[in-house]
Amino acid sequence: MRIQIAVALIAFVLLRLAQATQDAIKSPLTFARLVRTNLMHRRRIDQLLRLETRPKKRQAMKKRQAMKKRQAMKKRRAIGLQEAPA
Repeated sequence: MRIQIAVALIAFVLLRLAQATQDAIKSPLTFARLVRTNLMHRRRIDQLLRLETRPKKRQAMKKRQAMKKRQAMKKRRAIGLQEAPA
């Protein structure tokens, strides 16, 4: 039980110190929620409010199609239906 209290106090102090280094988020509760949301992402504190940019669906689809095509070529080469490129 003592360890849990010590860990909670350390987390509280770290959150307060981190919040003191920035001025974009005034509320301690809002800041704690943003930190919790982004905890496993490597983001700077001043970037917490920005939305994460994700690749467009078409780009992701093209990558998947290219990967499937390469896998199909490998299978064909493995069973001897197509010669390997020179």
